[in-house]
Amino acid sequence: MGKCVRCGISGGFVKVDEQGLCVICRNKAPKSAPKPPKPSIVLDPDEVITRYVTTYHNTYPSDYNVVEYYLAEFNCMLDSLPCAEISRIPCDAPGGEMECVILKKFDGCTLSDLSDFVAIDTETSSIGMSAEIIEVSAVRFEHFRPVEVFETLCKPYRRISPQATAVNGIDNEMVKNAPRFAEIIPTLDEFSDGLPLVAHNAPFDLRMLAQEGFPTAGRQVFDTLPLARSLLRDRDGNKLPSYKLAEACKQCAILFSGAHRSTADAFADGLLFLELIKRRFGTENLWQTPTLWKK
Repeated sequence: MGKCVRCGISGGFVKVDEQGLCVICRNKAPKSAPKPPKPSIVLDPDEVITRYVTTYHNTYPSDYNVVEYYLAEFNCMLDSLPCAEISRIPCDAPGGEMECVILKKFDGCTLSDLSDFVAIDTETSSIGMSAEIIEVSAVRFEHFRPVEVFETLCKPYRRISPQATAVNGIDNEMVKNAPRFAEIIPTLDEFSDGLPLVAHNAPFDLRMLAQEGFPTAGRQVFDTLPLARSLLRDRDGNKLPSYKLAEACKQCAILFSGAHRSTADAFADGLLFLELIKRRFGTENLWQTPTLWKK
């Protein structure tokens, strides 16, 4: 015969648990105290950027969800950067040939050679030879530190294909009042200031820039796609299944939303470039040389 220590019910069919509670009282027992909510993620962009430049990017505060933290970290840095003023300068920019030097290795480079660069990305109206640039973004890094963003939509001469919109989310309505790409070439050229360019699958972006008139002759360009293939491996030392930008960044704990929009892609690629430099030169602190410690 069982008897509940709380309500006193007893009888041959009453079953009590190890605490002496019947089923009814056990179900009424107070639940365990709820876990306190995780603290909201409030970050200081200077501290975050410093951590990116001076450590391998593979740790995070344990109080936070790892995915939420890395996403907040990315947005914190990007949102803190000033945006360059875009000037529309009417001009006729005839297309040209891609005459830049695309580098797939760091051979012959020193840390000082790599400290200043512009990460760049384009989105296009379609695929194939008829494609036009409908968005271009660039992030300038000085002494390995991101300092300014250039971003603008561009109005193409032909309509944006549904297939392109499905990928990048840019439609014809969004670009109807945007400048032509030729109109922003002088501003973009001034922003990049002759610095080396960084792009993921660089031949594509540089071909698009060149054919629409952006001056590429003599430009030094680092392609993070082959660089990632040569330097990034999984924990077992095997090659990654994919070296697309998002996958390569994920391997370096760089998580971001807005893939296939040029600003997010350009900034993510710039951060990826920093991580590739660290791996190639075997250092976690890119500011280890005193002359590079500038903010």
